[in-house]
Amino acid sequence: MPFAHPYAPTRCAGAHAPARCVDRLLRHGAGTGGAACARVDRLFRDGADAGGAACARCIVEGMFGRKQPGRFLGGRGGQGLEVEESYSPLERARHFGTSKLSLQRLVFVNELVDCAHDIGYEATVEYLLPLVKKLAEDPEVLVRQSLVGHFGDLAGFLIQSDPERGYQKVVDDVLPVVSLLLQEKASEVRQGAADALATLASHLRPGERSDQVLMLALNMCHNNEDEDFRSTGVQLLNGLAEALGPQLCRQYLALDLAAMCHDPAFRVRKALAASFSEVARMVGDEFTMARILPAFESLVHDGHWGVRKAAAESLVGLAMAMNADNRRDPFAPLMLDLLKDSSRWVRMSAFQQLGYFIACLESAASIPEGLLEQYVDIIDQTRGNPDAADISYHCAFTFAAVCQTAGQANWPRLKTPFSSLCGDSQPKARKAMAASMHIVAKTVGPARSGVDVLPCFEALLGDEAPEVRHAALRNAASMLLTMPIALAQDRVLRLLQGAMGRDEAWRLRLLVASQLGAACEAVGKVAAPRASTSE
Repeated sequence: MPFAHPYAPTRCAGAHAPARCVDRLLRHGAGTGGAACARVDRLFRDGADAGGAACARCIVEGMFGRKQPGRFLGGRGGQGLEVEESYSPLERARHFGTSKLSLQRLVFVNELVDCAHDIGYEATVEYLLPLVKKLAEDPEVLVRQSLVGHFGDLAGFLIQSDPERGYQKVVDDVLPVVSLLLQEKASEVRQGAADALATLASHLRPGERSDQVLMLALNMCHNNEDEDFRSTGVQLLNGLAEALGPQLCRQYLALDLAAMCHDPAFRVRKALAASFSEVARMVGDEFTMARILPAFESLVHDGHWGVRKAAAESLVGLAMAMNADNRRDPFAPLMLDLLKDSSRWVRMSAFQQLGYFIACLESAASIPEGLLEQYVDIIDQTRGNPDAADISYHCAFTFAAVCQTAGQANWPRLKTPFSSLCGDSQPKARKAMAASMHIVAKTVGPARSGVDVLPCFEALLGDEAPEVRHAALRNAASMLLTMPIALAQDRVLRLLQGAMGRDEAWRLRLLVASQLGAACEAVGKVAAPRASTSE
């Protein structure tokens, strides 16, 4: 992300039917605890899709956290699989880690690191590590997938507990397990193992990083029999860049990644398009422009639309890895090509990324004329078009940064798009505008903010969607600082007062009340220079 937006969007994982079933079973049971566990066990094995499994894992983590001992798993009749309060952490680990029910093994996995801290280094090495090795071959994908997510914290515990012996245990016991899981056919487990290896690399010494970790990643990239392994391999190389350092990145990672732009499998090239940024950050601008940029340019013009779409989604990240002065000339022509690509899906991805790219240029002098015009045209063309809802949202999310980069001189060109986005049909787009309104007001200056910005801010403060009003209210004090004109300040303060009188939830009134201190301070800062001038 090229700038820090005041409102960061959150994404809900969604309500999956398998997750809802798990939730009901955990809350209400199914006759007996054993029956509930068995039904959940079957659900994990047969009924959960990837999203449902992820939701189910979150439910398990919430229901079986270490802070709630003595809980009951299912069963209305008081029978079933009760977690005895008399169990010690080690007894609990051995009970759940070797259970025949996958749900209980999943409970153990999610409590693994907490248990290690409870029982100490010696017991962890003697009892938990053998369980970890066994669970790495568990028949349930969800158990193996959850397991790999805890390797980084487990390695950190071992090394902190005993820097020498613990480090050797990580190298001798944990690293081979991760290596085994990297060979998984299940993509979610393999990707999790790749993420775990990137985390483990930060704990390892240079010798193991180059001799073991790097070799594992390179072997995956050179697996001629399985394109999925190569796809995971290129992503892993990018994730390892910081741990391996500039020298190894120049000698191996950058050159291998650049060579793979000619891979015959489009899925590998698609993964490759998103796997340059961290390596580029490590090797520096000169090396990036000489070796990485030509490879990325070939992906921008790849024959498969999916590869070009991935390149469009990754262009800003790669540009941000370079110094601001070196972004315009290499990347602006590529962005312009993507904006007029023959594929509708590629163009839509480029439209979504355009605002972020303009913002990363950081100065009006660096914005090619065509890019700003395209940005304005996109906002106009997507207005009221439900098929382009995501594009208009991204335009709203980036508008303040684009305005800041374009500067006050370009405000006449951005004024109409600004009003259009403030009145967008999507609440999330209006919320983004409300959250960043003060940046726009500060950029255009006090003379224009009272005329062009304040009316839109007033409308958003009275918006029909509560989330939009809340975002605007959080910015009230910041808006006051940008408007030294007494009349404009009075209007904002009256709006705050009016919001207090709404018959709404107490949270809205609390939000208004929380702004009063900052609002008074803002009024004081503006009033002081005005008073000294009058004297």
